[in-house]
Amino acid sequence: MKIKNIIYLLNALVIIPIYAQFTEYDVKAQFMERFTQYIEWPKGAAIYNQEIPFRIGIYGENNFEYKLNEMVQFVKIKNKKIKYKELNSDLLLDCDLIFISKCSDEELSKIISLTKGKGILLISDSDGFGEKGVHINFYKVDNKIHFEINLSAVKSDLFNFSSRLLRLARIIE
Repeated sequence: MKIKNIIYLLNALVIIPIYAQFTEYDVKAQFMERFTQYIEWPKGAAIYNQEIPFRIGIYGENNFEYKLNEMVQFVKIKNKKIKYKELNSDLLLDCDLIFISKCSDEELSKIISLTKGKGILLISDSDGFGEKGVHINFYKVDNKIHFEINLSAVKSDLFNFSSRLLRLARIIE
């Protein structure tokens, strides 16, 4: 019995600090990578060019830098190496996925307008951005990260989201 207690204690001492080390943006980066496994990009999108890496753009504040550097080294998305960069509005079209950090409504409208129909997945974590046309938007409830999917934006940009992904999301029509 004492051995079980010692093993339990050792596990707690090792495992709890590991979980505590994950930041909100580590979790969001993992979500973003997992989302790509359940999304089919529109036919003809740049993502299907196997000669270029999977390109992630960060528009606004980059809270992902450490995690994205790690992903660039160890993870592939759609069997492609990952490349990421911080963006301004001039570089938006050179991405397969854009994470939009906090920005003004005017900037958001410009991003959505410029990327419309270009096969660029838009993800954010700002209140109301899902309703405004971003494909996937993170939100928190009781300090847990959830996500919503704007189905109209997804369909109008010709993405195909797996029903498995849709079941996990709050759907915006």
